[in-house]
Amino acid sequence: MSNPSMPAVPMETWRVFVAVPLSDEAVHQLTSLMSEAKGFSGPGVRWTGEGNLHLTLRFLGEVPVKQLDLIKKACQAAADSCQVLHLSLSGTGAFPSWRRPRVLWAGIGGEVPQLTALVARLERELESLVPPPDKPFAPHVTIARCRECPPALSSFWQKAGSRLELPFPAEKIILFRSRLLPGGAKYTPLFTAQLAPPSA
Repeated sequence: MSNPSMPAVPMETWRVFVAVPLSDEAVHQLTSLMSEAKGFSGPGVRWTGEGNLHLTLRFLGEVPVKQLDLIKKACQAAADSCQVLHLSLSGTGAFPSWRRPRVLWAGIGGEVPQLTALVARLERELESLVPPPDKPFAPHVTIARCRECPPALSSFWQKAGSRLELPFPAEKIILFRSRLLPGGAKYTPLFTAQLAPPSA
């Protein structure tokens, strides 16, 4: 029987997400383009760090630490169901729109239907562990978040889409812990699940 005079011990939670890492070549192309774009930046623009560029499959938010082993098993089961994917950086975009950009992103092309199927399998594996996502899956790489986006930056990033086309393989998915620190977000890999090798 619990003692009502004893304060409840808060459950430890971690902020986590599942993502596909980018190839070194893809990161290099994005950072080169971002270096140009920063010439049009302003004080209300927060850029993604080079080491933090990734393709998010599912943001889980704050989850109990005691559930992490089950989440790792869900990631492994999803990865086992999918062969290595051939993806590409493809074009640029903005959320919610180019007229009111709050997020600038790089698009994803290639085997997107297979990628979407991987995410659907991941959702099925996670459904008993976390609430469902509040938005449908839209594959992209977040480049910058904007409180106020200078029109010149929005224009540059929109035109830059024609220069962004580079294939890269999706060979694994990673469960990351995200910590929001004064110097920016820090992502720590907790678990890696390799996708199935291509069939002979």
